[in-house]
Amino acid sequence: PGAASVTVGDAPAGFEFPHRLLSKLNGHANGGLTLGIRPEGVLVRHDAASGYMPVEASIIEPLGSFDIVDLKVGSTMLRARTKAGYVSGPGEKVHVRIDPEQAHFFDTASGKSLGVRL
Repeated sequence: PGAASVTVGDAPAGFEFPHRLLSKLNGHANGGLTLGIRPEGVLVRHDAASGYMPVEASIIEPLGSFDIVDLKVGSTMLRARTKAGYVSGPGEKVHVRIDPEQAHFFDTASGKSLGVRL
C-alpha cells in the first residue's frame, strides 16, 4: 500500500494520504481536485512525527473548552480544532497532518463533491 502526497496550495511539502484513497480519485476530476477538511480533521502535535508537516500558528480563537487555530501552510491557511491552550499563541511552530478518514474531495471546476471517502 504505502502513501501518496497531496500538496495544499504552494506548500513546500504535501500531506500523506493512503494510496487506496488516492486510487479512488483517479479520473474523477478533469479540472483538478479541491480538498475539504473540517477543523477537527486536522491533527496537531508539538513534536515532529512521520506524516506530520511543520507549520506556524497564525490566529488562535478561544472557544471555551477548545480553540480554533489558523495555521500557515505555504500561503494557504488551514484551520484546526485543539484543546483550549494547546497552541500557546501566534508564531508557535507545531506539526499537523490531515486525518484521511475525514477528508472530502471536490471537483475544482464544478465544486461538486466526488463522494470519495476512505
